[in-house]
Parts: sequence; structure tokens; C-alpha cells
Amino acid sequence: MYLEKTITKIHFIFLGLAILTIYLLVNQLRFVGQYTNSMIGLTFLSSGIILFGLTTSKLIKIYSGLIAIPALLTEISLLFGATPFVLPALIGYLMFAAPLKKEKVNDRYNFEIHEGGIMAPPNHFYLTRQTCFIFDKQIRLTPSLEHFSEISKVEVIGFKENEIVICKIYIEDKNEFSVDTLQYDK
Repeated sequence: MYLEKTITKIHFIFLGLAILTIYLLVNQLRFVGQYTNSMIGLTFLSSGIILFGLTTSKLIKIYSGLIAIPALLTEISLLFGATPFVLPALIGYLMFAAPLKKEKVNDRYNFEIHEGGIMAPPNHFYLTRQTCFIFDKQIRLTPSLEHFSEISKVEVIGFKENEIVICKIYIEDKNEFSVDTLQYDK
């Protein structure tokens, strides 16, 4: 009984955090930390599944069955390319996806590369700026070149705030790099 109450509290706390995370992602904000959003989403989903298995209350079992299990199935369906769950899967992907590469530009900004989703460009480029100590504001950048290969390393060699970022982008398994000028999305 005590374990059930504790997991119920944990689940509802992380439900609130998951809703807050989705709201922040829609407004181009993320929690600081590479895996913070992933941990919030995974804790919410796993506590819902554990709650479903442990609880004796039919109301809580119905709730956790209606919320946590479809959310988990949506995430699993994304792995197999199922398209009916595109919007929930996109929200889940945004919550669980950590940046592939992260490079410090200066004291205020970081440069991040995120993997593209289904039917999207292979790489998304962002500048992030920490705001309010626990959030990162994302600024989308548009590359002048398409980078279809796996990127192994990034070096920021030039930066002009509110205009451009110039990077050396190294390709995995090769000793080659390309210099790209990334423009701010306006």
C-alpha cells in the first residue's frame, strides 16, 4: 500500500513535468542537461507501467492504462516506422532525443546538432542559450550545405551573434571536414 502511494505520487509529479516539458519544447525551450528531458519522459512512462502492475484500484489502473501504455506503444511504434502515431511520436521524439554533438561557443552559447526525424533532414543545427538557470533557449540555424553523413566532430571557428556561426564539420570515418556557414533562422 505504501509503495503504491509512493509510485502514484512519483507518477503524477512526472506527469506534470512531462506536460511542462512538452510546453517548453513547443516554445523552443529545453531543460538544461543533455538527458534531462529523456529522464523525465522515461520516469513518467516507467512509473505509469509499474503503477498499472501494482495497483488494486480500478480507477488508477484505467488511468495508467489509458495514459502510460499508449504513450509507450507510440514510442515503440516509432522504432518500426508506424505512421499513424506521428504527432505523439514526434512529441515523444522531441522529449527523448538528446543532442548528437554539443560544442561550447562562448560563455553564453552552445552549438548543438540533433538527429533529424522521419522524413526530415538528417541533421538539425541549433545554438542554445541558457535562460533562467534551468532552461536552454534553442535558436535554429540553417546550414548552407547539406550534411548527410554521420558527423564525428564539430569545431566552431567563427561566431557573430544574431547572424552566423562558422563551423568545421568533420565526417565520421574520414579525415575530411567541410567548413559551413550557418545562418540564423528568422
